[in-house]
Amino acid sequence: MNKKLLAILLVIWFTVPVFSQREVLNLNGTWDIEESTSALKVPAKFLHKTEVPGLANSAKPAFDGIDKFYSKEYYSNYWAKPTLVKLDINPDTMKIGYSFQKRNYLWYRRSFESRPGYEAVILKINKAQFGTMVLVNRKKAGEYNGCFSAQYHNITSLLKKRGQDT
Repeated sequence: MNKKLLAILLVIWFTVPVFSQREVLNLNGTWDIEESTSALKVPAKFLHKTEVPGLANSAKPAFDGIDKFYSKEYYSNYWAKPTLVKLDINPDTMKIGYSFQKRNYLWYRRSFESRPGYEAVILKINKAQFGTMVLVNRKKAGEYNGCFSAQYHNITSLLKKRGQDT
């Protein structure tokens, strides 16, 4: 192999990784959050804000009764019993617990822009409690029922292109 061809191959070999680098866009920070009883309808208004990562009980303004839940173990606890609200439930037949909350779902919302020119855009959620459903521009990107483990969603086809209305 001649030296000129070898030099060209070396230049290609060392420049290809430069063009195939990835960009990480950190979405941690302040998010909109809202509650609902329906898993099928996104709330029309988001009136609360919370920090991500974080817990919904840190939302401003606070959600009413966000932590009102008795686990089976807590409700059966001899020492806690005098301070608990009396329920018409036998603790031995309680499956996982009792919720005083009127909500079933918490919706998080965040806008962001990705830079053009990337072949794939992967959304990584490091941890989420009780599972997630991911919507991007009101289209379903995926679901994950795991708890506190990472999940990945390819959202490339769901992103709006610059100047696109839908």
